[in-house]
Amino acid sequence: MLWLSFALAQEPADGASIEEEPTRVFVSEFQALNAEAGSLAALLSGYLVGDLDRRSEFDAISADEAPDIQGYSASIYLLSCPSGEYVGCAYVIGDSVDAEYAVAGTVEAFSDSTRVRISIVDVSDSREALSFEVDLGLGDDERFAQGVADILQAVVSGEQGAVVDIREDGEEVPADHDAVNAQLEALAEEMGGVEMISSGGDRSVSRPEYTLEDLSMDMATDAAKPWEVLGMSPGEYVEYKNSGLTVNGWRQLAMGRKGQFLFRGAPRFGFGPYDTEYRGWYSIDPNTFAVLEARAWQARKSAAVGGAQLWLGYGLLPYLEVDLGFGVTTGQYQMHIQKEQPDEAPTERPGEDFPAMNLVASARILAVPWVTKKVRPIGGAGVSVVLGEGNAQNLLPGGGTSLPSFDGSHLVMAQGIGGVEVSLNSRMDVYGIVPMSFLVGGWPVREYESGVPGTVQSYQSPPEPSLMAIGVELGITVHMMGALRVGETSRSDWGEESYDL
Repeated sequence: MLWLSFALAQEPADGASIEEEPTRVFVSEFQALNAEAGSLAALLSGYLVGDLDRRSEFDAISADEAPDIQGYSASIYLLSCPSGEYVGCAYVIGDSVDAEYAVAGTVEAFSDSTRVRISIVDVSDSREALSFEVDLGLGDDERFAQGVADILQAVVSGEQGAVVDIREDGEEVPADHDAVNAQLEALAEEMGGVEMISSGGDRSVSRPEYTLEDLSMDMATDAAKPWEVLGMSPGEYVEYKNSGLTVNGWRQLAMGRKGQFLFRGAPRFGFGPYDTEYRGWYSIDPNTFAVLEARAWQARKSAAVGGAQLWLGYGLLPYLEVDLGFGVTTGQYQMHIQKEQPDEAPTERPGEDFPAMNLVASARILAVPWVTKKVRPIGGAGVSVVLGEGNAQNLLPGGGTSLPSFDGSHLVMAQGIGGVEVSLNSRMDVYGIVPMSFLVGGWPVREYESGVPGTVQSYQSPPEPSLMAIGVELGITVHMMGALRVGETSRSDWGEESYDL
């Protein structure tokens, strides 16, 4: 019995005829819906290719003759086609071989029959021309292939699935389906039942998306696993299938930063022990003006600073790099010196501030997982040595004070690092990280004492050094040498791209 419940399209324009050039048709490998249907699915697609090849009107292309799709064979591409997406997969390959039509199908075996669903896609007009189901009995496979070829010939002749043509008076003239209907009825008489699914409606087919559900179904089958054929893990295969990249492009992307040199430049802002304070006290004899006692210290103190940082890194693994860096930060050197005489109140002297720079030498290791993503987290650890300025002798009061000049103090700080990286193109990223630093060594405080102890009355002990610093580094990474990271513009956004059929 034949059910014809479908949207009708219109007849071709007057004078249209089949071109003398044979119509190129891609015949997809039919998708077996259960293990019992595997052998028949391969036979049916083979029979159909053979029948079309015997007709001068057609130039049939099989999956074995199609070029690679996404860097691998068309057969492997079809093998990994998500369940229910066989029409979209056939469209992709048909478009790649410049076919005008593509034929796709599914095969499901039952105890007493086999159900075959056929979809004919008009690739040149990006629409589905016809879709129908047939229940096959034993020995019907070759006759069925011939019937499909007859129906395809009727479709190509313009009797079915023609593009809608609106006449000048605005009325739509329905197409003549007689040729296709006749072929369907003939097939129904021989096969015992044909059910029409659709004909030239408003369906749209998106390029296939591979889901975790599809992965679970593939894992449950006894067929060769496509991710094993490609040498990928199941999770990586899901990402690859939905990336729009070729296999080679995906593998290049998955190389991450391995073997690359990475150059970074960034401004840096932070809060930590980057200022230096010097305090000195000296007591003199009022009669001889000799220095009785001198005491001084130089200590680091916390302040908000800015600076710049340059890094050169090397990728050890796709997600792991080591960096060496050099930078500078701003700072202040503050001096306060106080003079005393026995039995008199201390003479207060105003302090003086001088701009000072800190040199920062660093080494770190960064882990950047999710190498195939555009946005990636960053984590790592490192160590920094901060070299500050000291005070020169000519900055001390003249006339003899016995106060010392100190060399610049240096700090050794361990770091924990977190942040994010975003790809701009194949060779450039932007990134932002927050280093948390902890004092683990160095000389944050220097002290000096000479003369008669206790003569200086207003001495104050140096402050405890700050143990922590926090910063923000915002910059650009340039990837040099190594594998070229595939740019985001090379990806096709299959999640949004669709074709009205």
